Amino acid sequence: MEQWEDRVRRIVMAGIGAIAGTVEKSRDAIVKFAGSEQAKNLADKGEKAVQSVVDAGEKAFEKVKGAISEADLKERVRRETQRLKSLAAQLHGLSDEQREVVDAMVQDLKDKGGPEQAPRPEADVREDGDAADGEAQDGEQADR
Repeated sequence: MEQWEDRVRRIVMAGIGAIAGTVEKSRDAIVKFAGSEQAKNLADKGEKAVQSVVDAGEKAFEKVKGAISEADLKERVRRETQRLKSLAAQLHGLSDEQREVVDAMVQDLKDKGGPEQAPRPEADVREDGDAADGEAQDGEQADR
């Protein structure tokens, strides 16, 4: 029985020795590779690839940022504010009967799931001549 235990022990020790040898060889190969010209070339390529991605990201950010200028954004906000003020003034000027009709229409819109499902109004032009509901004019896309 001791011979059998000795053989098993030798097999296990041989396996451990093989693992230790492999670790040493792997370590030596990694150290050798890390100092090689090939590793330097691969590292340089990696740095260039990362820089290329960073540059592309910056260019994309600048392109998006420049798509809507600050003045254009302020103008759009001004127009929408004016539109809402005009709408509020119109609502304020309604009689009680007219207000009841508007309230019923608003409730109907809520029941149907919002203005997307409701029929569009007949008039699509506001008092200032701009297209209503953000529709495009002069080939521009509406902000939706």
